[in-house]
Amino acid sequence: MEFPLIRCTVEERKRRENHLRLLIPIARQIGAWRIVIPFVDNSRLATEKEWEEVVAILERVVSMADEHQVELHLEADLDPESFKRFLELIPLPSVKVNWDSGNSSGLGYVATREFAAYGGRIGSIHIKDRYRKPEGGVETRPLGTGSADFNDVFRAIRSIEYSGGLTLQAARGVSGDEVDFLRTQIEFLKPFCEVD
Repeated sequence: MEFPLIRCTVEERKRRENHLRLLIPIARQIGAWRIVIPFVDNSRLATEKEWEEVVAILERVVSMADEHQVELHLEADLDPESFKRFLELIPLPSVKVNWDSGNSSGLGYVATREFAAYGGRIGSIHIKDRYRKPEGGVETRPLGTGSADFNDVFRAIRSIEYSGGLTLQAARGVSGDEVDFLRTQIEFLKPFCEVD
């Protein structure tokens, strides 16, 4: 996020795009089948011109991703309808969405509305909780203590019959007590993951 593919010089963009090209075969060599590209916070997509720049980059690297069987998952903070329109510009099967419950709830989005807009493109999911702040700033919280509606989140996940993994990105907790804290976060999620 500190070195976005947008809002940089032409030379910086070339270097960063080349870095992505170098990562794709390395990802496959280590058994990774996806690379998440963040377009949030400092690297957020702010204008349609930036959309076009990102689409052009993805079109240039997607054949390499396909060759190595590595998907490119885009994490963005666009509202549901804008993200849907952006994704329509890149109808490439290996370009998918990385959806994040904390980022979305922190921005005031509703999971079921997001999934209704572009759920068919979701390839990976981050589970996180954040406060919603009026100015758009967000702070990661322990699960269940922020603004994420986990009933809605898991209803949305089930609505697309998602069968991939969930990456837990909960708050870190107290230093030295990470294992116990992580157990509490998993316990919190268990009821939502149970199948009727």
